[in-house]
Amino acid sequence: MATNTGLTLPPLQSIQFIDPSSGQLTPMGLTALQKIVTAIQALQDGTVLPAYFPTPTSTSCANDGAAEAIGVKVGQLYRNGSVIQERII
Repeated sequence: MATNTGLTLPPLQSIQFIDPSSGQLTPMGLTALQKIVTAIQALQDGTVLPAYFPTPTSTSCANDGAAEAIGVKVGQLYRNGSVIQERII
């Protein structure tokens, strides 16, 4: 049975992963990457359902339109077969 971890992220395009002046990973970028890795691990083992994923991990959507129809908001992730996608439209 899936459990909710409360994982949330801002839209990925708003995260500055690398500091252009130093070339180093930013603290926000590191936090975002850690959350992304946690979400991927949860999807792989099927034991955790992060809040960032609005539907059970067994639900698969063919495209953004299908994802929208089940309540996936722009910027949220959904599964398409074995691929994780972000809804952009």
